[in-house]
Amino acid sequence: MFNFFSHHTVRKGVELHPEEIFMDAHNAPGFSRESAEGVILHAISDKPFFIFFAVLFAGLIALAGKLAYLEVAHGRDYAKRSEQNQFFVVQSPAERGIVYDRNRKPVAVNEPAFSLVFRKKSVADSSEIKTVLESLARFAHKSLDEVLAENGVLPAREFDPASLPQEVIVAEGLNRDDALEFQSQSDFFPGAELAQDFLRAYPYGPSLTSVLGYVGRDLSGGDTQINIMAGKAGIELYYDRELRGVLGKKAIEINAKGQFQEEHASEDGKSGNALMLNIDAELQDFAYRAFQDHLLQAGKRAGAIVISDPRDGSILAFVSFPTVDGNLFKKGMSQNAFQKLANDPAFPFLNRAISALYPAGSTIKPMLASAALEENIIDPARKIFDEGFISIPNPYKPGEQSIFKDWKALGWVDMRRAIAYSANVYFYTIGGGYRDIQGLGVSRIKKYLSLFGFGENSGIDVPGEKAGVIPDQDWKAIKHPEDPIWRLGDTYHISIGQGDMRVTALQINMATAAIANWGTLFEPRIAKTVLDESGNVVAEFAPRVRRANFVSRDDLKIVREGMRMAVVEGSASALSSVAPPVAGKTGTAETGRVKGETHAWFTGFAPYDNPEIAVTVFVERGGEGSLMAVPIARDILSWWAENRYQKAGIAQ
Repeated sequence: MFNFFSHHTVRKGVELHPEEIFMDAHNAPGFSRESAEGVILHAISDKPFFIFFAVLFAGLIALAGKLAYLEVAHGRDYAKRSEQNQFFVVQSPAERGIVYDRNRKPVAVNEPAFSLVFRKKSVADSSEIKTVLESLARFAHKSLDEVLAENGVLPAREFDPASLPQEVIVAEGLNRDDALEFQSQSDFFPGAELAQDFLRAYPYGPSLTSVLGYVGRDLSGGDTQINIMAGKAGIELYYDRELRGVLGKKAIEINAKGQFQEEHASEDGKSGNALMLNIDAELQDFAYRAFQDHLLQAGKRAGAIVISDPRDGSILAFVSFPTVDGNLFKKGMSQNAFQKLANDPAFPFLNRAISALYPAGSTIKPMLASAALEENIIDPARKIFDEGFISIPNPYKPGEQSIFKDWKALGWVDMRRAIAYSANVYFYTIGGGYRDIQGLGVSRIKKYLSLFGFGENSGIDVPGEKAGVIPDQDWKAIKHPEDPIWRLGDTYHISIGQGDMRVTALQINMATAAIANWGTLFEPRIAKTVLDESGNVVAEFAPRVRRANFVSRDDLKIVREGMRMAVVEGSASALSSVAPPVAGKTGTAETGRVKGETHAWFTGFAPYDNPEIAVTVFVERGGEGSLMAVPIARDILSWWAENRYQKAGIAQ
């Protein structure tokens, strides 16, 4: 060790040694301070100097170790951080376009809020990312796995920072109090900040979910798409490009702790276009609630309603029940909560108006009658005796008869009465033939049902539509190789909407509308116009005709008269008191699952002379159409007559 005390200090001609300077005084017992009696002088030992320099040396070693850690082990990370990540570009969300109904009532809006965002680039030491995210997850009352799953990161045994998007949404929909709480603790969360956000809200709740759908974070575009709210179902998905808007951008500076310092440049985002629908929100809301009430009272749990304007194919209401409330997705939904809904045996995510296929039952009979008239199969005035069944020889078992039943014996019926009272025997005869009447046969049945829109997609502007099935010989050979032969009984079954025939509620509605408007099949349309932020029309969806004049007006007149008779005195007579006059057809279709279990249908239009509305009601496992579907249709048509039809008449 260096000898720091090798020199002498001189004071008043007296030479002092260093050890004399650091002398300590210890007083002997009985000393006198005034006379310096008993004073003994002692020199301090070398021990304190040793401790002092040992501590100093240890500190120098620790400092050198830390420098080595920073420069050698993590020098590249910090160099990259200082060179590249001090300034970086982040996105700012664009406000999604508002959705309005036909009367300019907003049905999908935006609410300002905050999101808690973690930016991976803000943390130079990747080993700290997991710790920070765990702390943020606890702040948001979530687990780390939940946060990762919500950001599209699959679970793994080992946490891998490289699997994270550059921006991780920890929590959405934070209110002012949540934001203030985070701000008070922000120093503990490097790399995290509050970001301006917009929540999608639906003023009519579940009533319009089957139309509007809902939105969620777009995780498909990688790091650059994390802040985009994208449509996940319904109109929100179908018109996502128009509604989405353009994200803004801003360059921000952060310090070494990952804390926001300053915003240096920004580029404003652009709001999405607005969308105006053909949907009547009040009619839709009433139909949904009336439907819900009837089903709950009857102990039923599922079904669909489609209401359209037969003059142009515009959809006025579009209900699937049960459904989810789009507002549940406002602040994001945990994986567990989503799975619970997805696994619900009532299938609330299934759009039963377009994605569920059912046997049509007797609602198909007006279309079969139209085909029979077009092909001159029968004179509409000719009467057939309905004794409650028909019996034909079994070609495979000589001496045995195959019996095809009706719902009751109806006696002598012509075409109008057969439609009104839903006479199966009559439609067995004109469909498959019986005695001296040849019948349409499966090929012509398929031809005309296809003209009415069955067995193909309608082109509606909502995702998820299914085409349905019109079976024939070729179809059966493929689908039923164990029994590939098409028999007369198969033709009888599809003549009354049973067997393997499958349709959607939307198809029944559009075919009904084609009868109401004298033979034009429109493409159904939910959206009416796209508007820019100034309210200017940038796109308009004009009515689109799929086909027209495929059934003559004279033939449709007879079919319409039969449907009016169904309301005046037949199976839909519960609608006879509704004004203006209604025409319609009930249906009761066997489910094929449980013997005697049936679906309930009603489809019709009003006013009878000059139709403005076509209504189709379907109740899954609802029993008799006349008992379950007709009362629901009556409530809807009565509300429409009071709140829409009369007002329109006065305005005219």
